[in-house]
Amino acid sequence: MFVTPRFVFLHQPKTGGTFVSAILTRLHESRGDRVETIYLEPGQDLAPPGDGHAFKVMLGTRYQHGRRVEIPASLRQHALVAAVRNPYDRYASQFEFAWWRRQPGMFGPVEEIRALFPRYPDLTFDEFVRLTNAVSVPACPARADPFGFHTYQFIESFAREPESAWRGLCDGTDPGRWVSDTTGVTFLDQAHLNDHLHAFLLRMEYAPGEVAFVQHADRIWPPEGGRTAGQDWRGYYTPAVQAFVRRRERLLFDRFPQFDV
Repeated sequence: MFVTPRFVFLHQPKTGGTFVSAILTRLHESRGDRVETIYLEPGQDLAPPGDGHAFKVMLGTRYQHGRRVEIPASLRQHALVAAVRNPYDRYASQFEFAWWRRQPGMFGPVEEIRALFPRYPDLTFDEFVRLTNAVSVPACPARADPFGFHTYQFIESFAREPESAWRGLCDGTDPGRWVSDTTGVTFLDQAHLNDHLHAFLLRMEYAPGEVAFVQHADRIWPPEGGRTAGQDWRGYYTPAVQAFVRRRERLLFDRFPQFDV
């Protein structure tokens, strides 16, 4: 997460967070502010930065990808902002990132995964989507129609009490809690990140002149690379895979109707 005197940016993986963090660093350094990297353990508090300071906060094993529930207590009254991404596009981005090739055990014991997908870690896009949803989402035994990995990650990242919100959704005892529990965050659409981030910074009372560059800043790739401009997410999907993702992530498509294309 990135902490300023005015707000906290929560960096969910593969949503443009590298760009946002780089922009915020450039913005504050251009003011002459000190941008300091802070390493925290879970539950450790952190005094809010004063004027002239900003923090890149690394949390335990999650590093820059902190969750709302992990925000230090003294920062919980700050405004919150995060980027969100079309689930179709985000699955394609995760597939190309292919973290499991560097960490084959990320889905569980490799031999167990190979019993299902004999060519693992060589996965097709269809296999990646189905494997991710099979092993990376807590089971919902009470539901015949389960929810998707991105829905689970959204709740994990942005709910005030993620375990309770997920449980209420899974067992049907409080299916609307995940919505109320994730309010209070300004969500920037990754597809329009320059404009949305620029507008947010103006609302946070940054001067128009110092944030004008945000609207025209070039895309910033993570160190591990990413897709080329010509690799549109639509090229990854068969009708069957798209229907699978649409059903699993139905709550996110309802929450962000602009993604339902």
